[in-house]
Amino acid sequence: MVSGKAGDTLRFQVQLQANLEPDRIASNLEPEVLPVAGWPSGFSLQPENPLPSRILSYTWVVRPGVEWIHLVCNGDIIAHYRIEQDPAPTIPALFSLGL
Repeated sequence: MVSGKAGDTLRFQVQLQANLEPDRIASNLEPEVLPVAGWPSGFSLQPENPLPSRILSYTWVVRPGVEWIHLVCNGDIIAHYRIEQDPAPTIPALFSLGL
C-alpha cells in the first residue's frame, strides 16, 4: 500500500537481473508463472523508458478516486499497489450572523 494525497507524485522503479526485451514479461520467466486475470481495477502505468532495459521507471500523480495503480510491461501487470489517499484538509467554514 502507498499513501498520498491528490497531486502528490509517486515514482516507482523495477530493477531486473537482465535486460527485458519487447514482447516478454520478464527474462527467463516460464509461462506457467505468469500473472493471472482478475486483478483489481485501477489505473495502469506503462514504463517511461524504452525496451530493452534492465530498469523500468514509472511516474504517477495521485488523482482523487483512484484506489489501485498497476505497473504494466509488455501488456502484462507486473506489480500493483493500493493507493490510500490522505483526506483533503478541511477548510473551516466562516459564518457571519447578523444579530
